[in-house]
Amino acid sequence: MGPQMMEILTKRESERTCIGCRTRMPKNVLVRYALASGNRVVRDDGNIMPGRGAYVCNDPACLERAIKKGAFSRAFRVKADHSGLVEPDNG
Repeated sequence: MGPQMMEILTKRESERTCIGCRTRMPKNVLVRYALASGNRVVRDDGNIMPGRGAYVCNDPACLERAIKKGAFSRAFRVKADHSGLVEPDNG
């Protein structure tokens, strides 16, 4: 086997950990969030925003869990404003 084939066989897809449920998954199945001005957490669908990213499963329950646990602030290492991510529960 040539070196190119060995690289293809040993190359792994990038994995990230969901900050809500702590499950490791391929990066492309998770939703990336980044910090905008004023430490606002915003969804980064194009993976184009600079800086540190935080990844969450594409599941509303996981996003809620991450917010309740304070996982965004921990991941970004600042007091993160996630108020625009989920509508408040009226029940």
